[in-house]
Amino acid sequence: MLLLGMLGLINRARELRPSRGTTMPPPYRLDAATAFDGASVNAHPAPYRPIEGGGMEMNTTITLDDRARQLFPALAWSTLGTGLLAGAASDLVWEGWARIVTPVLVGGPLQPAALVQSVFGFENWFWAEVIHGVVGVVFYPLGYLFVARPLARVIVPFMPWWMVGIGFGLGLWVFALFVMAHLIAGLPAFLGFIPLAWASCAGHALFGLVTAAVVRWREAHLKEGRS
Repeated sequence: MLLLGMLGLINRARELRPSRGTTMPPPYRLDAATAFDGASVNAHPAPYRPIEGGGMEMNTTITLDDRARQLFPALAWSTLGTGLLAGAASDLVWEGWARIVTPVLVGGPLQPAALVQSVFGFENWFWAEVIHGVVGVVFYPLGYLFVARPLARVIVPFMPWWMVGIGFGLGLWVFALFVMAHLIAGLPAFLGFIPLAWASCAGHALFGLVTAAVVRWREAHLKEGRS
């Protein structure tokens, strides 16, 4: 009887084992996209890999390429368009704050072109305005996309997008009034924290917030267009 029972178990195991040529459905690996800005989780087929002692297991290793795709935007024209759109909107808000709101608050406008003149040592006001405009529209938004936001995703992944944007703007303020104005142009650090310096702080924070908001809106719009 024991022998007959063992033979029955063997036959049952053969019936449950997939026949030769039958393919198993691929398992899936979930990447960590949900950790950033509420993006949806994407599933990708994960290959099997052999293990010691025979058999296979699912490979769930996240490669460096996967990590880079989660941190940085694609090197595409759409990314450049996102940066330029965010830069134009942010610079427009900055100009309104610097030339309209700030004089009402502190009695005079913010004049970043004057800082550009001090740093580069020339007196042409027009080209100083052009340099400041190009930096604000082109380079600062790209700095947000490829430096500030990736760093925030690594160091403080729990921080909401709007706080990252404000932090980015405050970083620009430190760069402008400490690195450029003090270390390079030789002016007092943060202009001695006069009222105009605090108006500049608020303006840069607003610049960063608008940059982050436009980038978030634009990326969501592009994602809807691809779906």
